[in-house]
Amino acid sequence: MRGGSNGAFRFLSGEHDAYQRWGVVHARTIVLLPPDTWIVVDVIRGTGSHLVEFFLHFHPRVRVKEPAGTRAEAPLRRWTMEFADQIYGLTTYGAGKFALRKSWYSEQFGDRQPCTVLRWARRGTIPMGMIHVFTPMETSLPHISADWRGNSIEIDGHQIPLG
Repeated sequence: MRGGSNGAFRFLSGEHDAYQRWGVVHARTIVLLPPDTWIVVDVIRGTGSHLVEFFLHFHPRVRVKEPAGTRAEAPLRRWTMEFADQIYGLTTYGAGKFALRKSWYSEQFGDRQPCTVLRWARRGTIPMGMIHVFTPMETSLPHISADWRGNSIEIDGHQIPLG
């Protein structure tokens, strides 16, 4: 793991090689733009063509609403997340298919509660990635561009290394 900062941005990155038998590595970078915008970047590095899936698991108390009238394969999608008295937007950047699914959350052994999972899937040549931005609903989105081959993203003019 490594961390750092660039301007107002703070970030933490890590990776794992559990999929090395397929010649790929998964890296995740979490970026905080104070006071309360979070950016989660997943990138798969390696070679070849693969089916890649990412899953975002939400706590049972978080209600996730799918955007109305958005195509399942749109590269930019906006979701609404509600928990307690807060409403956040979840914006996803990346080509692929999205689906909300039901799953289970277990805080401890034998305690199963229903929860929501957002699944993203795409078949293609790697490197490839997905960006998730969590912002309060009244907050404007940062400008983001990704360079998967260069292993970095740019957020509002600030370069952030990935994994």
